[in-house]
Amino acid sequence: FFGKPILYKEISCIAQGKDHCRVIGKPLEDWKPDDPAVIRFKEQIIPREPARPAAPPKASRTVTGANPISAPIEEALRLCFDAGQPCIVSGPDDSGRRRALCAVVCPQTAEPEWLDGATLTVGALDEFRKTSKQPVLIDRIEQCSRAVQHRLSQGRAPFHGLTTASPKQLRSDRRIETAFFSVIAVGIVVMPAFQDRTEIERRNVVGWLSQEVATRFRTQVPDAETIATLAATDRLI
Repeated sequence: FFGKPILYKEISCIAQGKDHCRVIGKPLEDWKPDDPAVIRFKEQIIPREPARPAAPPKASRTVTGANPISAPIEEALRLCFDAGQPCIVSGPDDSGRRRALCAVVCPQTAEPEWLDGATLTVGALDEFRKTSKQPVLIDRIEQCSRAVQHRLSQGRAPFHGLTTASPKQLRSDRRIETAFFSVIAVGIVVMPAFQDRTEIERRNVVGWLSQEVATRFRTQVPDAETIATLAATDRLI
């Protein structure tokens, strides 16, 4: 994952009478070369690793601002998505979080299907995986049952989700199993509310949506004054 060997060592253990367990991970070259763990790692672990061809450099993921709705969180989402992590977008319903998530995880799907965490069952989840080619998209993911959380924690079903809860609220939510939170915690990205964006960002978002609506219904795009008026509202419809 880091592109170099990382050696992890447990330096404190409850089983040895300590107050807590503690593990430190550092690049191999950052440990002392005469450390027994380093010697063992070099002699026993590295030789067993299969040779891998050098990966070609990835294309730049710099956000260009082409989609102003997803622009604030697109880079963070892509980092999670490219790393194979579930992407969880936290934010209010009017933030455009659903569009932002879909722009990254399923950009080629015009109308992706969403599952509701509050009513989702393991059976429905398994059936969806069998019949759909798109990734599992779950709204209100914090309301998934413990059975569904357990299935998702197994890592067999690529999934992404939405929530109105903040990362702090998710961490303290007793409905969320520890194992499930550990799976989604890395990929939680906070989407700003429409009213919290700058005036320029609001106008760009409204202009983008206006162009989309005009194209779909073959009507004219609103003038700049109308767009400015819409951008001054508190909610993104």
